[in-house]
Amino acid sequence: MFPRLLGGLSLAVLAALSVYFLFFRANPRDTLVAAMEAALSETEGFATSVTLDQCDLQIDRRGVAPASQSLSIARLRANLTDYHTHSVNLRPLNDGRMVLTLQRKSLSEASVQNGVQLLRHLPPAMDTPDPNTLTLMPENGLTTKIRPLAQPASKMSRADVETLLRQPNGTLSFRLGVLIPENPEDIKPHKDAPAFHQFAHAVLADAALREYSVQLAYLGSDAVAEALLIGGLVAPPDVQFVLPSEEDAKALAQVLLRYVSKTCRRS
Repeated sequence: MFPRLLGGLSLAVLAALSVYFLFFRANPRDTLVAAMEAALSETEGFATSVTLDQCDLQIDRRGVAPASQSLSIARLRANLTDYHTHSVNLRPLNDGRMVLTLQRKSLSEASVQNGVQLLRHLPPAMDTPDPNTLTLMPENGLTTKIRPLAQPASKMSRADVETLLRQPNGTLSFRLGVLIPENPEDIKPHKDAPAFHQFAHAVLADAALREYSVQLAYLGSDAVAEALLIGGLVAPPDVQFVLPSEEDAKALAQVLLRYVSKTCRRS
């Protein structure tokens, strides 16, 4: 997931989009970008941007939380040709909000190549055959299985990457966490923070990578390698929006599916 990237899409915003489309004849791309921008949460101190080049979607979020003065950086890149054109998944949350998730098609060659390219940026400090986490999401809940890699990630062949990604909900997933002490002021970054910082920023700088999600949270207001507290990198990513109601989710889904069905059919 791309947590808390997204927020409310109000009826007023939807009405404004409808008026804009009818009277100013906005093209479908502009309509979709406006709808997604309206759906993203507006949080004090954070800037969010949405870009859409044909079917290549990029959502960026960056800011310093006023309370903690900690920097957060997030990016989602996805190619909409990899998602179904006829339906989305809607899942209610306990607080009444609705999670909208695009449904992925079968694995594409481009997604496999994206995974191969991404692994080339893995620094030596992270390139070990330690156990990896495979997450499966059946209808009745969340199941996690730990499976060891047979070899360092840098030694994985294209066939190895494809086999991994073809598993149910298979992804290349990398996580960095930290234990929270009783006194939050005593929190210290993990020893692997510099390596994860290097890896994530190499991925962010590679324009050839077409699908991934990155989330980074730093101790302090600067992106310093030794101050990275939390990190997440997943490829291919989930494209998700969290909206205040089912009505809002369905409205955004309609705009999304209309654009994807007309512009992003896989050949």
